[in-house]
Amino acid sequence: MPVNKKIFILLLLSFCLQGVFAQVKDPKEPKTKKDSTEIYNKIKDYSKKNKFTQTLHKLFFRSKKPKKKEEPLIIKDSARYDGKIIRNINVITLDPFGHSLSDTTQKPKNWGERMGNRLHLKTKKIAIYNLLLFKRNQAFDSYKVQESERLIRSQRYVTAVRTSYKLAGAASDSVDVTIRVLDSWSTIPRFSISSNQVSVGFKEKDFFGSGQQLEYRFSNRFSDGRNGNDITYTVPNIKNTYISTILHYRIDLDNNYIKSIDIERDFYSPLTKWGGGLYLSESFRKDTLQAPDSTFAFQPFKYTSQDVWAGRAFKVF
Repeated sequence: MPVNKKIFILLLLSFCLQGVFAQVKDPKEPKTKKDSTEIYNKIKDYSKKNKFTQTLHKLFFRSKKPKKKEEPLIIKDSARYDGKIIRNINVITLDPFGHSLSDTTQKPKNWGERMGNRLHLKTKKIAIYNLLLFKRNQAFDSYKVQESERLIRSQRYVTAVRTSYKLAGAASDSVDVTIRVLDSWSTIPRFSISSNQVSVGFKEKDFFGSGQQLEYRFSNRFSDGRNGNDITYTVPNIKNTYISTILHYRIDLDNNYIKSIDIERDFYSPLTKWGGGLYLSESFRKDTLQAPDSTFAFQPFKYTSQDVWAGRAFKVF
């Protein structure tokens, strides 16, 4: 082995040993830190001479990459835009794997992330527009913009959301709003098995990217081969009114069933002034009742139920 390589290896080992024993010394000593930096710089310069020394340097040392300076996407003092006219609303939806809200250049790196994104149906822009509390050609209201961001983030199919705004045009009398949404994986399979029955199903939190939800479960009993079905379809927001509709139908292994519809408008935000709901259901089941002769027999029951409510919010003070 050449003499220079031997010297390099000795310096490398001595520096590593020095780094180990330096932990015992007082970390506030400036001289030790300065000497260690000088030795490291000399080793780094020498390692650039050939491939062998470069390999050894990469083996023992890890260079600290400088952090990439990113432009902030969110402007904290959004109130200074209040009153300006909203010219454009841009919605950007991102697949769940390998993307970042803060770094627009980040892309999926491996096969697993790319395959997961191909299997995922990205949220449609109309589903995000449907959640906004502001529209184009309206005056910018920072509270409504921040509240819209919170409502988007609360959706089950969204992992994160960031909103940015900038002045539009030279006159600076209008503003452009950009909303970046990172999807979450929306399809959840379900499976259970026991000694007497099996059940399979799924839950789709973002049905075909529409923001609507579909849940289905199929059951089978081994002893008699009977089947059961349970399906729920949810429309969380009808045309930006925040009126939700839930359709539900379930029939179990004994042919008992329930079907219902639930139309409701919750107090989804402090800006909500009114709310209400209507629930209708029909149920059928069989149960044992005692007859006058003290015998028990299955009897069918069929009944309906309704529930109606309404509310109004107002400031007390």
